[in-house]
Amino acid sequence: MSYSIKFKKNNCGVLIEFEGSISGEQIILSYETVYLEHAYDDLDFKILNFTKATRFNATLEQLKELAKMDRREATINPHQQVAFVGSEYLFGGLDLIYSIYTEVWSGFCSRRFLTVSDALKWVE
Repeated sequence: MSYSIKFKKNNCGVLIEFEGSISGEQIILSYETVYLEHAYDDLDFKILNFTKATRFNATLEQLKELAKMDRREATINPHQQVAFVGSEYLFGGLDLIYSIYTEVWSGFCSRRFLTVSDALKWVE
């Protein structure tokens, strides 16, 4: 497995840390794992940390699938925030596409940060 999941802030948020070459399927699997382990209505934020990733290889269809998963969650908790952590170069604009998908379909706010500490400050 090329990711780890840590629940933060009294289990009100989740930090998913990715490592190596990351596929869209791995990101989807990490979302499914979080949703199996935790109730939607308790999560205030998700931080997806890609600082140890060497490649971000998600398709537009996979990003749509992630946004659809967020849409299901938004019906229960419309105030959740999602942060991507990593370099602009790594994402190649795909983080911006995901942000548009989630804003339009889910009403979630999504942003990209360079550090986890900056993302944590934003979600607080």
